[in-house]
Amino acid sequence: MRVVACVVLLLMGLVIGFSATGSTTPSQSNNVLLSWSLPTPEGEIFQTDTLVNQAVVLTFWASWCGPCKQELAALEGLVQQHPSLKVVAVNVDEDVLAAHGFLSRNPLGVPVVMDTSHTLMQKLDVSILPTTFWITRTGTIQKKTIGFNSEIHAAMGANAEAILSN
Repeated sequence: MRVVACVVLLLMGLVIGFSATGSTTPSQSNNVLLSWSLPTPEGEIFQTDTLVNQAVVLTFWASWCGPCKQELAALEGLVQQHPSLKVVAVNVDEDVLAAHGFLSRNPLGVPVVMDTSHTLMQKLDVSILPTTFWITRTGTIQKKTIGFNSEIHAAMGANAEAILSN
């Protein structure tokens, strides 16, 4: 019994360790961006209607997440290289003041929406931050990256070109 429990724990650790820095291609049954709306930090409502026919990078982040901050900076640079790419940063801080404080110290050049209740986060099965979805102009999720490291950073340009060309 103890051997089985150890094997299960080891396998869980391997899965968690891999997914923390990996990238995946979503399954066929879960590859279309759902319609949603969330408030911006200013209290306006942001809706997916504004993303129709655009290549979109949808990233989930929090103000306390170091890799998220690195990824946000890299995504802003990516938008400068690919101006037609639309990045939407979904903040999942439960503490709205922490998110506002971060944004006032580090203004982002991409739209930010607030998912404090984790509604969209749960719909898209996000459990690790940052998690980023690379979405084609037709609304198809082409790639999902989990975590942020040098490998993911190096692939950002190719990921952007792939969704821009579809």
